[in-house]
Amino acid sequence: MPGSVVLALWCWLCCAGSVVLALWCWLCGAGSVVLALLCWLCGAGSVVLALWCWLCGAGSVVLALWCWLQL
Repeated sequence: MPGSVVLALWCWLCCAGSVVLALWCWLCGAGSVVLALLCWLCGAGSVVLALWCWLCGAGSVVLALWCWLQL
């Protein structure tokens, strides 16, 4: 399932280092196109998209915890 692959890849990237995490948060703030595409691939809806953007803005600690919980 594309969503599972994307989620697994994202969690791996999240744990890979702060540079990738910072880049992703920059992409989150840069525009909704990339993030909307990711949510679409995950089979997600607008609620998840809004939550993800909130988590991205909350800081690397929350995102790192989220990714750790997904492992």
